[in-house]
Amino acid sequence: MLKGKWLETALSIALLFAVVMNAPLLLPNPYMPEPVRMAHLVETASSNFIFGVFVGWLLTQHHSEEMRVASAMS
Repeated sequence: MLKGKWLETALSIALLFAVVMNAPLLLPNPYMPEPVRMAHLVETASSNFIFGVFVGWLLTQHHSEEMRVASAMS
């Protein structure tokens, strides 16, 4: 669905990973104090964003024919 440049795709996936996977941490809850919740939100949102950029980059790479043949032979 994302047929733009690799950077647009990577940023879209990264934002999706960062926001959707950390949405429960945006609301207060009785199980986690606010300072811990906010620190965990920053920690997990940034790591999910970086992971999303990597996944977006990986999915938009055009693999050469040699790589396909080498992987098929092993």
